[in-house]
Amino acid sequence: MKITPELVVESVENSINFYQNFLDFHLVDKVGNDKFCCWAKMESNDKSTEIMFVKTESVVDEIPEIGSRNDAGRIILLIEVDNINYLYSKFKDKEFILKDLYKTDYDTNEFVIKDIDGYILNISER
Repeated sequence: MKITPELVVESVENSINFYQNFLDFHLVDKVGNDKFCCWAKMESNDKSTEIMFVKTESVVDEIPEIGSRNDAGRIILLIEVDNINYLYSKFKDKEFILKDLYKTDYDTNEFVIKDIDGYILNISER
């Protein structure tokens, strides 16, 4: 079994830019053009993690309940990385950080951010 999160977003283009610029993900596939993109799939550089984005307007016809929900903050995506200091430096002094870099009781280094659509990302390194 494999789980790939598909996040409902206001702007797929903005989400692509955020994940490319801050988390070094790269674009795998998209539906649409440069002016309007309704869906995209991205993956981490090491190909261990993939994530999809779908524009709210594109999914409401298929799943009407999506249009009335705004609970992006109720999910936490854990992203395990090998280069936490490098990634943290990209976020330092940015409004996205919810919890600064810290050492956990279970011996990982982590920091927590909120992406441009309100999804909580826990960035972790063992």
